[in-house]
Amino acid sequence: MSTTGYRSTSPLHGLLSGLLSAAIVCSTLIPCAQARAADGSVLDLEGDDKAKVAALSKALRGQFAARGIGGGKEMSAIEFKLTMGCDDPPEPRCMANGGKSLGVGQLVYGSLKGKGPSYQVELVLVDVGSGSVTKSHNATIEASGLEAGAIEATAKGLVEAMIGAPLQIQSRRWRRRSRRSRRQRMRRARVWCGGVTRRRRGRRPASRPRWC
Repeated sequence: MSTTGYRSTSPLHGLLSGLLSAAIVCSTLIPCAQARAADGSVLDLEGDDKAKVAALSKALRGQFAARGIGGGKEMSAIEFKLTMGCDDPPEPRCMANGGKSLGVGQLVYGSLKGKGPSYQVELVLVDVGSGSVTKSHNATIEASGLEAGAIEATAKGLVEAMIGAPLQIQSRRWRRRSRRSRRQRMRRARVWCGGVTRRRRGRRPASRPRWC
């Protein structure tokens, strides 16, 4: 029997073909897990005090990652601007074009300026797709806030003032609201099933709800 021109229409065959195609794409172009994780890049800050710049940049990177912005390539803002030919201060659209080359959706850059008792921090969050500034934040911090025991709290305060609380805290608040609304629904259901709801003026409903 000739099998020329045979084409399977089995659902299982189609599913396996789709999985194989996805595996080929992920293995040849870019690892799938890495592609999903690279939602943003946080560039090292610009500044004269290299030690403080490096420490604050690392702490900020962790805080942004906790809010879903991270996983992209790590590099200094100075190196990034030189590579892309951006002016100083850089235009957001120029920085966004560089973000496209990194394959990320969001880009964070900024600076740490000053010496002595206080420092000026500037942070900018750019949406790579639109080339516009999504959030920006300027703050004055004391030199003590850049010490080893306080820099994590400083970074957390800066990022929270800029974009809000971490994702896990937001989801916990949502779960509390969800549980509260579920209890309210169940309370209404018990009243309805008992036939004593006031919405029917004390009469039993004509048909029992499906949750009774």
